[in-house]
Amino acid sequence: MVTLIQPLIQRLPQAGLCTLLLALLTACAVPSPPMPPMLTASQLSLSTLPQSPEFARGAWWRALRDPELNQLLAHALAANPQLTLAAAKVAAAQANEAIAASGSGPTVNAQASFNRQRYSADGLIPPPIAGTWQNYSQIGASLNYSFDLWGKIRERVAAAAGASRAAELEQASAQQWLAAEVVTQYLVWRAAQQEILLQQAALHASEQLAQKSKTLKRAGLVSRDAQNEQTLLLAEARTALIAAQLASSNAQAALAALTLTSQADLAAQAPRALPAWPIDTADLRLNQLAQRPELLAAKYQVESAAALVRAAQADFYPDISLSALIGLSSLSTATLFDSASRRLGVTPAISLPIFEAGALQGALDLQHAHYASAIAIYNQTLLDIANESATSLARQQAALKIEAEAKLSATAAEQLANSARLRQRAGLSPASETLQSHLSHVNSRLALLQAQRDRLIAQTSLIRAMGATDSKETP
Repeated sequence: MVTLIQPLIQRLPQAGLCTLLLALLTACAVPSPPMPPMLTASQLSLSTLPQSPEFARGAWWRALRDPELNQLLAHALAANPQLTLAAAKVAAAQANEAIAASGSGPTVNAQASFNRQRYSADGLIPPPIAGTWQNYSQIGASLNYSFDLWGKIRERVAAAAGASRAAELEQASAQQWLAAEVVTQYLVWRAAQQEILLQQAALHASEQLAQKSKTLKRAGLVSRDAQNEQTLLLAEARTALIAAQLASSNAQAALAALTLTSQADLAAQAPRALPAWPIDTADLRLNQLAQRPELLAAKYQVESAAALVRAAQADFYPDISLSALIGLSSLSTATLFDSASRRLGVTPAISLPIFEAGALQGALDLQHAHYASAIAIYNQTLLDIANESATSLARQQAALKIEAEAKLSATAAEQLANSARLRQRAGLSPASETLQSHLSHVNSRLALLQAQRDRLIAQTSLIRAMGATDSKETP
């Protein structure tokens, strides 16, 4: 086969031979497989917010006006391992970008060496060098430059830059996640502290009711079933208090781990009422999407993967480089710096990847797989954020309604408790009725506390969903 093609190649002009070689090399790459499409917000009937809502920008947790919370978040944002890891990833990505960018410029190296050697008397070196010891010294500098004719270096620089930007956005996402987690656990902890106080009051009222029921049972004024009912309510009150104490302990432990604070320091803090923290969400809709950093990071990862695909395609084309050398070399240090000792050289080179045993195609297929994976991750991130935003807003709206109803119930229970006390003072009702109405009031306050806690946590979740970067880029 070679003997048949060789006469044909010899007849081809040089330009035609180069064209044939390039065509053969290009044909070695298998066409890329179809990639999955990238979803857009408009395809999902979503509208992208031009910027995040006012309540979700910057250090949004300061709106709670809680100095202890601000201090805990300062500790967390300064030293949390998740943020330390995110910062390390950013540094690594920036270093990779610098390494990739270095390939687009020339490299210059300097060398200096000294060698003392005895040359063989029977070797290739003739007399008078043969059979003697000689010193060989050289000093020089070399320059190398690769011509990026097919854009492989440029594409790898673009891929590294995209990965670096994605790492920065992932760091911003980690900061948002940490802030939301700390605030959530802090609210759960503070609510549990308040719940313990209310559960203690409920337990005290239940104990008094149980004691009165026992006294009335001895007098034959109530049935055994009535006494058993009070005993059951007392057991439930004790169980509820234990559950509140456990919730406080768990939230305190989680908060200590997130903020790198000792649990003893947290336990020393006095209970604090939950904040009002009004957030205006009247202008938000369920189909609105914020420019979340993790979504922009996924977009940059897609662009980085696409650039690596193009770089892998360019690997099928020849590399052209230029090397230059200037230096001095001599067998005697006395003549090393003479003009006769100078060395000069220029080496243009071309490298043709004719047969790589499938390595180039395998590398291209691998980059195609990474590209398809990046698109899938972006699409899933978009869907997750859309669901999270809609769910968080609906949850917050429902929590507001539940809290409003709980406020009405607590107000009514308070009025009934006041009326019962007035009747008891006037001798119109027994003490047990007053205790029962007081217990109902405490339970209504517990329901209101839980509603306030759930609303604050829902607002924190909404801020996490609507928190965005300051970037003007569109997902």
